[in-house]
Amino acid sequence: MDDVKEKRKYIRVPIYIEIYIEESNYKNRQTGKRDICFYTSDISVGGISLASPVTFDVGSEISTRFKLPNAEKPIHLVGKIVRQQFNGDNYVEGIGVEFNGVGFEDKKLIEEYVKIVEDYVVQI
Repeated sequence: MDDVKEKRKYIRVPIYIEIYIEESNYKNRQTGKRDICFYTSDISVGGISLASPVTFDVGSEISTRFKLPNAEKPIHLVGKIVRQQFNGDNYVEGIGVEFNGVGFEDKKLIEEYVKIVEDYVVQI
C-alpha cells in the first residue's frame, strides 16, 4: 500500500468552537434567513472543517461566523464547500470549507491561533 501524504497549503490545527452558517433556504420572519450552529474540528488560514449532519452541495458558497478563543469579535467569512465526509452508513459526518478572500485582520487572527496551538502541542 502506498503512503499518500496530504499536501496542504496551510497548517491545520484542532479547534472545537461554535460556527454559524447562514441558511438562506429557511424563511425567518425578521431577516428572511437564519444561522445554523455547527461545531468545528480544525482550522487553517485556508479553511475549516466542521461536524455536520446536514448535506451541502460540494461547490456551494456559504457565509460563516465564528469567534476564535484569541479574538474579541467574531470573524465573518465566505467559503465554499469543498468536501463532505460520510460514515459507514452513508450519513454525512462533516464538511470541509475553503475560505474565499480572507482579509488581513482575519488572516492575522487565524495565524495567531494556529501558532498558539502549534506552540502548545510542541510543549506537550
